[in-house]
Amino acid sequence: VQPGEFTPALEVLIAVLVIACPCALGLATPTSIMAGSGRAAGFGILFKGGEHLEQTQSIDTVVVDKTGTVTHGKPVLTDVVLAANQDEVRFLSLIGAAEKQSEHPLAEAIVQGIADRGIGLGDVQFFEAIPGYGVQATVSGQGVVIGTRKLMQQYGIHIDDILPTMEQLEESGKTAMLAAINGQYAGLVAVADTVKDTSKE
Repeated sequence: VQPGEFTPALEVLIAVLVIACPCALGLATPTSIMAGSGRAAGFGILFKGGEHLEQTQSIDTVVVDKTGTVTHGKPVLTDVVLAANQDEVRFLSLIGAAEKQSEHPLAEAIVQGIADRGIGLGDVQFFEAIPGYGVQATVSGQGVVIGTRKLMQQYGIHIDDILPTMEQLEESGKTAMLAAINGQYAGLVAVADTVKDTSKE
């Protein structure tokens, strides 16, 4: 070994170590695995065995369940987009009353979001859930329809102008629902399972 040549010197050192005390290398691997597993457990990461921990050096992609892991696991009301000449309090009061009759998790998020804004709900005279499409109701004497594009189209409600906004919200991972009052498009609401502050980008 020539002076200043690190790699050959390291190889000689390892060879001498193995010959003189092979137990050291035998203990090194399980000790490091135990330390690594303990460290990972401190961050809430559990490994099935040492073999899997050793394989992490070659991992380039990690797939996790988004809901409840990266996100809070509970949808919340994130956006309210009103049509021209619509009053937000009246709009939310009517659709909140209609959605309160629904058992859908997204409806619950809308109702909670409206309650958080301190807005009271109207009186419901009629309610009908339309599976896969949305709901229709009569609230404080006003006809209310909330749901998908197809539901609006079935009622002959013009929504072409709002579709770009709706698509933009959906592309960002949100669920957007259109609302009509008395046969006219009135606005949309969007809900999303928001990302935890502790989740890295």
